[in-house]
Amino acid sequence: MLLGKGDGTFQPFVSYGILNAWVGIAVADFNGDENQDIVCSSLQYGITMLLGNGNGTF
Repeated sequence: MLLGKGDGTFQPFVSYGILNAWVGIAVADFNGDENQDIVCSSLQYGITMLLGNGNGTF
């Protein structure tokens, strides 16, 4: 994942250890804490959710 710096550039690559066979990705506040979360879906592996920490990490 490449997280933005807010100036049009990106921070170094960060790996969250999830598989890369995704067919769908959605970003929203899924748990109501006002932080952006990521949900990834795969036909083989189901659904994975990364909850946002509010500081750009998941």
